[in-house]
Amino acid sequence: MRDQRGTLYEIPLTIALLLVSLTIAVPQPTWPRRIVAFLFIPGCLLLLFLLVWAVMRVVFALQMRRLLGRLESRDPADRRKAAKELEELDSDAREAAPALVRSLQDPEEAVRLQAALALARVKPDESAAVAELVKALQGSNAKSREKAAEALGCMGSAARGAAQDLARALLDKGWEGRWQAASALVFIRPEAAKVLAELLEALKDADPLAAEWAARALGRIEPATPDAVDALVAAMSDARRGVRGTAMDSLGDLGPAAAAAVPGLVQALKDEDSWIRGTAAASLGEIGPAARDALPELRRLAVDTDEWVQRAASEAVSLLS
Repeated sequence: MRDQRGTLYEIPLTIALLLVSLTIAVPQPTWPRRIVAFLFIPGCLLLLFLLVWAVMRVVFALQMRRLLGRLESRDPADRRKAAKELEELDSDAREAAPALVRSLQDPEEAVRLQAALALARVKPDESAAVAELVKALQGSNAKSREKAAEALGCMGSAARGAAQDLARALLDKGWEGRWQAASALVFIRPEAAKVLAELLEALKDADPLAAEWAARALGRIEPATPDAVDALVAAMSDARRGVRGTAMDSLGDLGPAAAAAVPGLVQALKDEDSWIRGTAAASLGEIGPAARDALPELRRLAVDTDEWVQRAASEAVSLLS
């Protein structure tokens, strides 16, 4: 979809082109000559566009040929760099998929991981990419594990087969990047039965980042469960501000299934922290009809001293009224 700015530029340019063409065409003595004159400038521009497009395609084809050749290089560093450049091309590099799949068998772990990262972006053979990324996630290299978790998150629901491996990695207290496993689960939106126990435990992690991402992931599991709601309600009393606010936000993500959280969220509307008040207000609006008892307090917050809290409360009132 074009953005609004692009559309606004195209309209005056199109009008200007039509006016110039009409200016040239109208003075012509006959209708055939007027038609030819009217089409002359657009025709020239079309030919120029086709020429530029053809040149770009040739340049891209040469670039792809060079990168595919480097994937077969004897230098492991060059092979890894080639896979990295293919990753940056994103879906434009789909034709490189067979070569990247072959690179998943490379003798060098760094090359295999980078090929899997590239496949995660290109997405022609998701199962092969997921399998290799899971291997990296289970490895001993902390940086590789972080990259693998990040790539699995980028794949979204296509990486659901790795959900249990990510959940187990989230409980590895010896890995400082374990929060990234929870982050990946947020975007994968896994089945609750496969990850719930691990996320409930991670919600109590001493690392606030891991606990926050676990809270966010609990708001994305499918389907929402009473155990997830209860755990998030309990997390609203966590001493760590980030965990409290994220738990409230996730309860809003769960919608009507989080009706049991309404009393706690209403209490949070009186918190001294404006972020907590605003988050609680927004979540009550998302929970829906079960939160209508909160309307008096939400109306009071509609004139809060904080502008964001005002907006969140007003929107919640609108949704619940």
